[in-house]
Amino acid sequence: SILLKSAKAYPKMENFTPSYGTAGFRAEASLLPCTMYRCGVFAAIRSIVKKKNTGIMITASHNPIADNGVKLIEPTGENLPQDLEPIVTKLVNSHDEYELVNMVNAIIMSMSVADQQVHSNHNPSIQASNDDEKSLSAECSILRASNDIITTPVVLLGHDTRPSAQMLVAAARAGIEAVGVTAIQCGHVTTPQLHFLVSLSNFPELYDHDRMDPDFFDNEDPSIHLKKRRIESSVDASAIPTPLPSVSPKAPRFAERPAEFPSQGLNWYYGRVASAYRRLVAVGSSSSPPSPSFPLFVDCANGVGARMLKPLLAPMESAGLTLSLRNTGDEDGGEKEERGKKEERGKKEERGEKGKGILNYLVGADFVQKELIPPQNFEDVPAASSCCSLDGDADRIIFFQKVGEASVSSSPLSPSPSTTQTLPRKRAIALLDGDRILVLLASYIQELLVQLPEEEMRSMDTVCVQTAYANGAATRFIEDTLKLRTQCVPTGVKHLHAAAHSEDTDIGAYFEANGHGTVLFSERLLAKLRKIASSSSSSSSSSSASPSAAAAEELLLVYQLLNQICGDGISGALLTHAILRRRGWSSLDPWIQMYDDLPSRQSKVCVPDRRAVCTTDAERRCTAPSGLQERIDDLVEAAAAAASETEREEKEEGKNISHAKAFRAFVRPSGTEDIIRIYAEANTQESADNLAKAVGRAVEELCAKLS
Repeated sequence: SILLKSAKAYPKMENFTPSYGTAGFRAEASLLPCTMYRCGVFAAIRSIVKKKNTGIMITASHNPIADNGVKLIEPTGENLPQDLEPIVTKLVNSHDEYELVNMVNAIIMSMSVADQQVHSNHNPSIQASNDDEKSLSAECSILRASNDIITTPVVLLGHDTRPSAQMLVAAARAGIEAVGVTAIQCGHVTTPQLHFLVSLSNFPELYDHDRMDPDFFDNEDPSIHLKKRRIESSVDASAIPTPLPSVSPKAPRFAERPAEFPSQGLNWYYGRVASAYRRLVAVGSSSSPPSPSFPLFVDCANGVGARMLKPLLAPMESAGLTLSLRNTGDEDGGEKEERGKKEERGKKEERGEKGKGILNYLVGADFVQKELIPPQNFEDVPAASSCCSLDGDADRIIFFQKVGEASVSSSPLSPSPSTTQTLPRKRAIALLDGDRILVLLASYIQELLVQLPEEEMRSMDTVCVQTAYANGAATRFIEDTLKLRTQCVPTGVKHLHAAAHSEDTDIGAYFEANGHGTVLFSERLLAKLRKIASSSSSSSSSSSASPSAAAAEELLLVYQLLNQICGDGISGALLTHAILRRRGWSSLDPWIQMYDDLPSRQSKVCVPDRRAVCTTDAERRCTAPSGLQERIDDLVEAAAAAASETEREEKEEGKNISHAKAFRAFVRPSGTEDIIRIYAEANTQESADNLAKAVGRAVEELCAKLS
């Protein structure tokens, strides 16, 4: 068969047994061609069985540039279901091409049982065949034959800017085509954009309600597709009417122009987020200009986010937002053409753009959050300026403000093998991480919800989903000040997303401290909001909408601006900035002053086998090794007692807070490496540092005994 012959070109690497986890498969890039090929096979089979398009994103997010990885995307645009993770792991670790073919055949059979409709026309004799190779070929042929030629599913392939991307794209494509499925290459995209494209390709009707500004459409037929050109030449701010007129276009249909879909889909992505942002900041009477803006300095981590932000520069400028891109990865922004280089360089300098640099090295959301210092190329950014950092594939966003100077005592690419990672001598930024973003978004959404009709609010359920890494002060603010429900789940976006997507939840907001998150709206809530917005505006004779209709309209724009499938650094940054403008905050200071973070420290220790440490209660308690949780409890209690010796209680937000409530610590194993991650919180930074070190020593001692 084609699969058997094709698989021989991608033999399994010896002593390399990857495991599919929250981040998909990740490793040093040279180890991954076989893994990528087999993921292509799996994604192709999944598309045939589900009769929908699937996706493969080739990225290693915030990992060093030498690494790469792969994430499999479901027809809904969401991540691979957890129950399929062991299956794809087993497939990828097949010993040779013959075992691979046997496993592929078994997977098709098992998926057929789970989806009887797909196999309703199957010949039983094929399923009973003893020739696995022929059985596989026949199975795939029959599955494909059940689809119309126009709607035959494909696999959408996307990648970031890593130099190993093309090699791995070729491997994935070979696996896809070996099963007889077409691979459509989307080229450079952020991870959230590829998730969006897969969802849009299968369920375009979900996006037909998007409120799109008319300047993003062809005048001849605004109801079908966005202009083929990117929207870089958007209109000037003076040309934007306020309020903006309603346009009801239809989202692009994949089946109509499959080859052109990646371009059309990306244009729709840009159009929907730009339109939502411009409408949010222009909310008000027709005579009111957009609320005041302030420049935003964006650290692009020398990754794909820089390239994919460029189409938004002009539309955001027209809405009053100047985006100054730093760490774009290349002095010329990745352009290869000689013509116009000098002109483009001049424009970049005018905008304050700075390029050159290595992907994720001394830059990016992960670096800034953990090191608490500004990224490279921010030396000339004035103190107190508003700044944000994306990660390598732009699915994370964190904000920060320069407040001082500090230095890194060790490279983030070469972490110390000692108990705790060496960190900056002093904090050089005011960090607004995922916890802060969640609080800001939740407070804004809560302000809008209370303006809805009381009968609609009565049965509405809103939840803020966090992990154990969430700062305790943020959790208290959400519960005590915003009066919203919180839920703690294990680390990993799949756990947060699942909890926020619960059937009983109308609004599920989640953000990890690392800046990955979004806000999900239920279909029943969206239907209510559309009804409130339309009924109020149609029944009112005045030009201004009622408070409830205006609030419903704003919530619908929040829904449109935020990626509903996964965390999206670009859309998250734009919504955050829009909220600051809506509140009239010209800097990050009012946001910083909403509450005081508890000092914390993250560190890690190397162990012989990470599986020796097991956790429960959303990773906040240890069940193994024996005695570790008791040691952690004793250390936390001793640290709190020592602090209470000098001062038992302190004033915080007008309340007396016991030091005991400020102290906590937990440990959890890494999903990919033999290291144990440690988190500690305390009343002072020194106490948090000391607690993290003490817990690290306890982990090392007990794990060493087991080995």
